[in-house]
Amino acid sequence: MIELNGNYSCELVFYKTYDKNQKEILKFLNSKKNYRIITNSNDVKILANHNNITCQFFEEIIPNENNEKIEEVYVELKENIMLYSKIFENFEFYGKEIFFVLKYTILKQFLQLFRIKKILSDKKNTVIFFEGLSTIHQIIPEILKELNYSMSGVFLINDGLNKTNFDQLNLETKQISKINKVMKPLLTQNDFKSNFSLYAKLGFRYIKLIFEKNILSIKSHNIDDIIMKKLNDKLLNIKNLDCLFFLTASREDTFLKPVYSILNELDLQKRNYKIITSDVTTGINLSNKNISHLDIFELVQIISKHLESDQIGKNIKNIIYEKLPQVKPLGYKTIESFLIKETLRSFALLKICKYIIEKINPASILVSDDGEMSW
Repeated sequence: MIELNGNYSCELVFYKTYDKNQKEILKFLNSKKNYRIITNSNDVKILANHNNITCQFFEEIIPNENNEKIEEVYVELKENIMLYSKIFENFEFYGKEIFFVLKYTILKQFLQLFRIKKILSDKKNTVIFFEGLSTIHQIIPEILKELNYSMSGVFLINDGLNKTNFDQLNLETKQISKINKVMKPLLTQNDFKSNFSLYAKLGFRYIKLIFEKNILSIKSHNIDDIIMKKLNDKLLNIKNLDCLFFLTASREDTFLKPVYSILNELDLQKRNYKIITSDVTTGINLSNKNISHLDIFELVQIISKHLESDQIGKNIKNIIYEKLPQVKPLGYKTIESFLIKETLRSFALLKICKYIIEKINPASILVSDDGEMSW
């Protein structure tokens, strides 16, 4: 537990669902008008601004381009990423350093963190509203201590305002954050029937995933055998492929719609293509459009889980536990489990994708990743 008794105050606020807690969120916002309020939530910003409460996105304070402060953020971010890269030096998988695969996920997570650090460096009493909880958020107390802030509270808004801590937040918000992340881009406003159907589909997939994980842990299959068993029948009739798409696009409006025009053109030219995705939201969107695809989300989770007890998984854990305290990047005491999980997931994806490519041998490959693949 980091002791924070600085000269400036920072409060961190998390919430589960916006519609259910809108009144409580507004009540809290009204009580903090003398604080600077920043957020990653579009709903909170709209609510605040509609009620004449100043609230800004992180990117409004420090834009991504043509800004001296963002350049300073990038320098500090790069230095920290280089420290994390040292953990995986000379640790290769299929001839490629594993950190090459992890780098984008870590980069994206830490960019927000270092932007927050730069914003807080101007020393103002601040409230930060977060939609959803990430491992990275738990590193913020470390930043606050460095900048001489006191953290007057970590709050969860859910059926009222509750003062809490990160250990309790992990238990209460982990699964709901994941579900909201998947469902929010898919939900149709004021269409109860469609929304209920989506939740039912998602629930069924998770029940199925838990069941398969338990069955495989009992049977203790070889990883390659699991991949073959799950994919062989699905790949059997895929031949003479012009293009293989590896696609993750959690937001249909931003990331997936541009791909539709490419698919339409390929259909007009009668080209043979196949889409592979490991992202739940992408899979549901493609299904809703009746676009044929192979969804490997469950398989990635199963292989990741299996790798934990495999020698590869043991080696990964040993490397991370041993080297993290040596290089001491920002957040190293908090991020162990995140790094292990993401590394195992990356190994699983590499093994599955390698098998698919070798089995299908496509003429071309297109990869489109918005970075939302991590679950």
